[in-house]
Amino acid sequence: MGGYFDLYTTVPDCGITEKDVKLNYNMRDGDAYITVLKDGEEISYTSGKIINEAGCYSVNVVYDVDKADYDELTGVTESDLESLSEDDLDDDSEEYYTGLGYIAETASFNFRIIDGPQNLLNFVNPPRDYVIGSVMLDGKKADFGDETLFKAETDGEYKFIFKNPEGKLPNYSLTYERLTEIPTLTIEGVGKGGIAEEKVVFTPDEDYTEVQVSINGVKIAYEGNVLTEDGLYSLVVSDAAGNSNTYMLNVDIPMRINPVLVIIFIIAAGAAVYFYIRYVKNNIQIR
Repeated sequence: MGGYFDLYTTVPDCGITEKDVKLNYNMRDGDAYITVLKDGEEISYTSGKIINEAGCYSVNVVYDVDKADYDELTGVTESDLESLSEDDLDDDSEEYYTGLGYIAETASFNFRIIDGPQNLLNFVNPPRDYVIGSVMLDGKKADFGDETLFKAETDGEYKFIFKNPEGKLPNYSLTYERLTEIPTLTIEGVGKGGIAEEKVVFTPDEDYTEVQVSINGVKIAYEGNVLTEDGLYSLVVSDAAGNSNTYMLNVDIPMRINPVLVIIFIIAAGAAVYFYIRYVKNNIQIR
């Protein structure tokens, strides 16, 4: 065809990777423009730039096709194009009429970058032109049955080796951690009904990333994982995979007395006793 587009990349088409991706492209003959979408939104990209943010990417190329080559390929003549409308086109056709007088062809390349543990990557397909060659779970071979689809049912570290059936492409690997277990908190000081009558101490499990604490609907900062103020608390613990867990509790410590007030009360009581004794002595009458 009149236009040739070269794309070199570090990930196969429809592939998943946990590594950085680099795309190099050029138009060897004709004119083309390239758009790169991340999660459906267009981003700025130039050839050779490193992509390292997690997300789903689509590289779309539109380029002009030489008129003579297009006629030879499709049998469409110039007179046919003059009467052609967009409604007459097959949506599945790679070649299309732009409505601006150009004959163009499109190409699309898709991939996904993952980062950290995953809680939704339960099904894994091989990239285009590949099949599943082997699967390892925590260093041990795992059965996968269908070489075109793998269903992960156990948490752990997975390693896939994808192979090209014809042996014309190099093997491609994917390693990721599956983490679906909900993070938890160990909470001390809470009684029946989620009510605490003393200070509350909470300890997250090892897989947590953060704990957000709110009191009466307002997020607060805390130190030492200790809650001492009265109020209705919400504790949300989350992990790197996106799993989360929420705890609700009510802190209501009875007879809360400020130590400073206690000291003042003791001093005042002592002073009252002192002046009372002096008053009594000064008013004693000896008969």
